Formats: sequence, C-alpha cells, structure tokens
Amino acid sequence: MPTALHGTLTRAATGWLTAVAGGLCLGLAAACSPGAGPPPQPSSASRTPAPVPSRTAREAPTLQVTRAAYHLPSAISREVVLARDHDLLIIGGITQQLTTTSTIIQLNPVTGRVTRAGHLADPAHDAAGAVLGGRPYLFGGGDLAELAAVQAPRHRGTAVVVGQLPGPRSDISSVTLDGTAYLIGGYDGTSWVGTVLATSNGKAFTRVATLPVPVRYAAVAGAGRRIWVFGGLTPAGPSRVIQRVNVATGKAAVVGQMPAPISAATAVTLAGRIFIAGGQVAKGGAHLVASRTVLAYNPAGSRVTTAGTLPVAVTNAAVAVVGGTAFLVGGNNGHRQVTTVARLRLIAG
Repeated sequence: MPTALHGTLTRAATGWLTAVAGGLCLGLAAACSPGAGPPPQPSSASRTPAPVPSRTAREAPTLQVTRAAYHLPSAISREVVLARDHDLLIIGGITQQLTTTSTIIQLNPVTGRVTRAGHLADPAHDAAGAVLGGRPYLFGGGDLAELAAVQAPRHRGTAVVVGQLPGPRSDISSVTLDGTAYLIGGYDGTSWVGTVLATSNGKAFTRVATLPVPVRYAAVAGAGRRIWVFGGLTPAGPSRVIQRVNVATGKAAVVGQMPAPISAATAVTLAGRIFIAGGQVAKGGAHLVASRTVLAYNPAGSRVTTAGTLPVAVTNAAVAVVGGTAFLVGGNNGHRQVTTVARLRLIAG
C-alpha cells in the first residue's frame, strides 16, 4: 500500500457490487357463488372489476450503477463530498501530484458544471464531513500530520476554524443521522482510534461508543439509530469484521463478516438499504487490489450479497446523495487518482 503523506498511514482501495433480487406476489380473486333461478344479467355497476395488482406484487427495486457523462476537472481521492441543496461540495483531498489540496469546488451532479466555492484554512485529506443546520463542516484529516481542527467552509471564501476535536484524527469515517454527525474510528498519529464521537453543532463533541475493533478507512452507513462499520484497516491489515453501533444505547458489537478483508471502501444508504462500493480487497492471501464491486448489506442475518459493478475500480472515493441518487466521486484505482463519477440509484425491478 502507498505511504500516506501525513505520517505512517498506508491505504488502498477496492469495491464490490451486490445484486438484489425481489420477489413477485400474485393476488387471486374469489368467484361469487350462484343464486337460485336463472342468473341475472349483470349491470355495469354490479360487475366485479378485474383484480388490480398491488404495489407489493411488483419486484423490489434493484441497484443501477452507471458512469456520469462528465468527468471531474481534475483527479482527486481521499476528499470529502457533501450534498448542499442540489449540488455537491468536493472538499480537500489528494491530487494527482500527490499533494494535499485546500480547494473546495461545487459540482452540479446532473450537468457536471463545476465552479470554485472557496478553500480550506488548512489543507486536508482523509477528513470527515457533515452538513449540520444547513452549514458544511470538515472534521480533522491529515496533511503533514494529523489535524484536530474543525473547519466550516464559507461560500467563495476561506473556511473558518470553528472548533477542535478532542484530539488530532485522520482517516475518519462519518455518517449523519437525524441532524447529528457521528465520527467513527481513525488514527491520531500514533495509534488507532476506536472512539465514536457525536456532534450536532460542529463544536461540542460527546463520546457515544467505542468500537470493539478500532479501525481506520472503514466504510460506514447508518439507518434509524444504528450505524454499521464495514471492514477498515487494523494494525494487522484490512479487516473483514462488520461492527454495529447503537447510538441510543452506546453499545457497539461485532455482528458479522465481509466476504473478504476490505478497507477504504465507501458505504451509502439508499431508501433504507445499505450498499458498500469499491475499496481495497485482499485477494489470494495478502495480495491487495482495488475493487469494482458494489455489495448490498442486509442487517437481517448480517447477509452480504453482490449488487453491481462500478465503472472503474476505486478506493478512497467519497459519496453523497442528491435526489435519491448516490454520487460516488473520484478515488484511486490502485495506481492513480481518477476523475470518474459513478451514479448509484434504485430502480423498479
């Protein structure tokens, strides 16, 4: 794996796609029993209408994965992507020249139009991000060292440092549930971090849980009051464990396993269903490759299945959802940063 620019960090990526099949239910109509005497001629009002298939009779939606018709203006990975209104903010990251950027750009995910939207006070990659109260925030990350700063980007201006994490942290994963951002795992410059932090304002942080297996570069998705943490990098290499955090009770537990060890993948929730895209996957023992697979995760039985294939293999990509479509932005294909944007959406079966 390549050596990280801000310390001893290493990374790579792969991905997977999971196919989701749906069942079809058919309804049967009961016939009326005959009465005494000759049967009356049915009027138009008394005719029994033909049964109409219910919505549940249709197949469950399946995942469609396509490549956007446009490309990013420059290749990027290990950035943060946030949805703001109908656009995407692409914040920081690693450039093709292997430098950490402070640039923030605004992308129209439908047309591909890009405009400059400001820059960070401190360049950062491998940070976490969230939109809280309508305002974007960037948490920690790395440059030449791990950062503790919380930055709030301003439109077409320099981001403002509005707070500090309890300690420096990069390689963080994050998810936002019901107006609260949760920061999961990471690296503080000397050790792996298992603490899960919560913030609703970008300034004050509460510890809500501790991961049984501390990881960095984990794929994270949430639904309701639960967060699932898929794989990630441990001191021994990529992990295959699936961890679940109940933010209501503060309990975290290992609840399953991925098909193979994986790190630097990207997870997203669409219509309550969880998908894990790309990442760095262990193949043939210790051999690590970038993946094109998109996996689907079903918490019932902790089942992982294949749902689709990405246009290109990517690790360390970022994702945000706009209008029911997830946009997987940039990443690294195992050799270089990419300019690809992939679209993931559920369509009628």
